[in-house]
Amino acid sequence: MILGIAVDAGKVIADDTQIDLGASPTWRDLENWLENLAGRFVIFSRLGREQRLYFDPTLELSCFYDPKTGLIGSSPFMALDRPIEPGRYIRVEDVMSGATNFSLGITGDRHLRLARPNHALTLDRYQQYRHWPRSDAPFTADVDIDTVASEIVTRLGATVGALAGSFRAAIPITGGYDSRALVASAKEHLEHVSAFYTHRINYLSSLDCLLAQKIGQKLGFEPDLIDGMKLTEKRDPSDAPSLEEKLFGLRTGGHTSTMGYRELAAHAFLPDAQISLRGNVMDMNRANQWKRQDAFRFLHLVRRLRLRAPEGIQPAVFWQREVMTWLDTLPPEARANAYDLSFLENILPNTMGAMLNGMPCHFTLNPFNDRYLISRSMGVTPARRRNGELNAAILRQSVPELAELPYNQEIKRDPEARRAAEALFAD
Repeated sequence: MILGIAVDAGKVIADDTQIDLGASPTWRDLENWLENLAGRFVIFSRLGREQRLYFDPTLELSCFYDPKTGLIGSSPFMALDRPIEPGRYIRVEDVMSGATNFSLGITGDRHLRLARPNHALTLDRYQQYRHWPRSDAPFTADVDIDTVASEIVTRLGATVGALAGSFRAAIPITGGYDSRALVASAKEHLEHVSAFYTHRINYLSSLDCLLAQKIGQKLGFEPDLIDGMKLTEKRDPSDAPSLEEKLFGLRTGGHTSTMGYRELAAHAFLPDAQISLRGNVMDMNRANQWKRQDAFRFLHLVRRLRLRAPEGIQPAVFWQREVMTWLDTLPPEARANAYDLSFLENILPNTMGAMLNGMPCHFTLNPFNDRYLISRSMGVTPARRRNGELNAAILRQSVPELAELPYNQEIKRDPEARRAAEALFAD
């Protein structure tokens, strides 16, 4: 049984889909199949007396569990039948203020845990077993970048096409790398997308709106413009949290910082749709966790996790045991990609995965949340990804005209661009 939305080789899995795993299926047979899925989902499975849960590659559909009670839920509040018992590591108030993130399966409660993506969770012993990546499938760093880009364009486009053909779909457009590569890969399927939108919540996002219009002109669509600044112009940032902010905190169970009041106000005016397709997982196409690193360093990994420690103790010392426990789950062949895998398993589940539960209008998912595409991206050396070569190859093979447009970071200090962005929202 699948909860959420999963896509198998360009087809959305319907409620009555039957999967043939052979006459005497094993857990490995099931894993071979589910490791090929894209989307945002949890899989409930049973073989004999054993029951397991499997998850999408980044735990976009959150799973919290209390081993003491056996309760499982999509947010901490749904998995607890008692008051929170604060743990020793991370405080909820620090996360809600944006000072740090939860990580490594730790939550604001002493006993409650967040499941690990790419692990199976057994429902009798509440133990987790890694099933991906496998030791017999190491990531290679000598792949042809144009071949990888071609595979991404073909497979990602098919996934977007399947989703847009099965649901009323909306796609947010920004002036960054990810949404541009997403819509470029899906160019053959954009006619089936119900709506495109972009919103302004600050100066930089006004440039997003400007570039979204230019991207739309190249691809034949007109994005809806939503002005979160105008919607909240009478509000002072020091005001008490709005009802929308409080509801967002309740939906996420305090597991991620509260989304800004301007963005939440804009979300109330999103176009009508069932699902929203985002490109956040595609950050790894730019080696976003490496930051001038070309080899693994423990201190850098801890720094990227934004882990805090009591005063007078270095975070790398305080967190060594917990971080090493996670690292030890990786097969030796995957250690070289520990930064990428930590992004998938420790960062995204505690930021994007938790935040998606708070989205008020749409079921939001990332079509690039796909182990095959993720593994192909990791096969490109960090230096080449960091230099933008993979994203450039994706655009070159799909919509070369988009490569001519600048990115928001390139024009953020351009007075002409600022005037043009402000003119979009002039009365």
